[in-house]
Amino acid sequence: MTPLAFLTSALGGLLWEDDVRPEHDSFCHAYMRRLMKPQNASALDDVTEIFGGSNNWRKPGDAMTEDSWENFDRIALRYAQRLEQWRRGEVRSKVDRPSE
Repeated sequence: MTPLAFLTSALGGLLWEDDVRPEHDSFCHAYMRRLMKPQNASALDDVTEIFGGSNNWRKPGDAMTEDSWENFDRIALRYAQRLEQWRRGEVRSKVDRPSE
């Protein structure tokens, strides 16, 4: 099973608030929506840096990021790094509580 097949089958293709632990909610909200300081500490910027661009914004015919566990591991390392930076206060969310 590929990462995309897992995401599609296990989560319906989307990550929702209830799919993450409550203590990670603020981080996930800010990281995915580019609400971090510094602003380049965001999922979109990290995907662009690691893979050269987001698959959502590639032109028809452009090579897409291969759906492989190797690529999953590459981005998972960055996601884990950002979470640790957030825990240490090196990157901060511009919002305290996303549900308010």
